[in-house]
Amino acid sequence: PYKFNETFNAAQLAPGEDAQVDLTFYSGQEYRLLICAHPILGAVNWTLADATGKVLFESNANDPKDNFDFKVATTQKLTVHIMVPDAKKGGNNMLTVGCVSILVGYKE
Repeated sequence: PYKFNETFNAAQLAPGEDAQVDLTFYSGQEYRLLICAHPILGAVNWTLADATGKVLFESNANDPKDNFDFKVATTQKLTVHIMVPDAKKGGNNMLTVGCVSILVGYKE
C-alpha cells in the first residue's frame, strides 16, 4: 500500500564501513523505510534516529529487519545510519564492496 517517494539514496560500502543520510518526513504521513543491501555484504546493521540522536528503530545483523513502518506527528528530519559488519575471519582477503540502498514509501 506504499508509493515510492522517488527519493533514492545509495552508497557502495565495504565491510566495516558506515554511512548516514538525513531524510525529511512530513507530519501525519505514514511511511515505510526499506533498506536493501547487496547479498555479498550480508545483513547490515541500521538505525533510524531523531535530531537529538534518540534511536527510534534498530535492526542488527543478528536479528535483521529490512523495513520499518511508522507515522510522524510533526514534520522532522530523521537520520538513517547504516553500518556494514566487519568481514568474517578466514575469508579470501579480497575487498568486497556492495551497494546499500534506502527507499522511502508513503501511504496515499
